[in-house]
Amino acid sequence: MKPLVGVTCDLWGEAGAEREGVNRAYAAAVWQAGGTPVLISVEAADQAADLVARLDGLLVTGGGDVGPERFGEPAHPRLGRVTPERDDLEIALVQQAYHEDLPTLGVCRGIQVMAVALGGSLIQDLASESQEAGDRHDQHGKEGRDKATHLVRLEPSSQMEALVGARELSVNSFHHQAVREPIPPGLVLAGRSEEGLVEAVEAPDRRFFFGVQWHPEHLWQNDPAAARLFSGLVSAAAR
Repeated sequence: MKPLVGVTCDLWGEAGAEREGVNRAYAAAVWQAGGTPVLISVEAADQAADLVARLDGLLVTGGGDVGPERFGEPAHPRLGRVTPERDDLEIALVQQAYHEDLPTLGVCRGIQVMAVALGGSLIQDLASESQEAGDRHDQHGKEGRDKATHLVRLEPSSQMEALVGARELSVNSFHHQAVREPIPPGLVLAGRSEEGLVEAVEAPDRRFFFGVQWHPEHLWQNDPAAARLFSGLVSAAAR
């Protein structure tokens, strides 16, 4: 049987008629890597321990902003959409997955959730600190999701460098927030952008616990390094 990989969902729509789901690209990336994607409802926050016990792997997906109260800051004027129910679920899942050594990959918002769940904080709006960085990293409405727009340089001898088989990656970029340094205990830096922003983290003492700021689910079909992130997750989940 293929390993079961939990894929976190988002909420959208007007109150009383909200929808729940995930960009199909995440599920397709897990499936092509040999796993079975299982969508996790935001309703399941109080079942995190049970979910982690039943799953073989976890994919924490992209989406809106993490509520700044989760890392002890007031809301920035440019704070985007926040979904408290989703924050509850994903923070609990990541904490439990880290504790139980469940193979986990965080994508975009996912790397940010990883950092917050383990005691870190976020840059709430890149453009407010550097307009150039904000423009470069938030390509919403400017470029297609399969278009690489900047480079990431991985740390020498990092687990991620070994996993993807490259030191430098061309990546896509659709975010206005980022992991703020210092990186929280349990995680270490795995890669930076040209400006020095945190683009990848890993937990060296876990079987597979990686976060990336870009969107490999839209790159894997033409980028072996992106495909290896998902094949690595599924391979770790199968063990």
